[in-house]
Amino acid sequence: MIDFDRSYSAKEVAEILNVSLPTVYEWARAKPEYGGIPSFKFCSGVLIRESDLQKWIVVRRRIWQALLRHVAQGFCAMLFTIIWKKARIA
Repeated sequence: MIDFDRSYSAKEVAEILNVSLPTVYEWARAKPEYGGIPSFKFCSGVLIRESDLQKWIVVRRRIWQALLRHVAQGFCAMLFTIIWKKARIA
């Protein structure tokens, strides 16, 4: 059975993600392995499958969560070091 997945235009994706249209075009031009949205050209526009967009959002969310976790751990370590040094001086 053929699965007909809905496709969004670049303008629709920009509205969904609340970003500018040039940003969506930039993501569409980038290769997926480098963080780009999987897309395809149709006539004079770019289309993005709904399933590809959903997967891309999930991956991006995981990357941001990991990055924030890493930054938070680094910040906590830095704070601990500052507090530890001040405690040793006092």
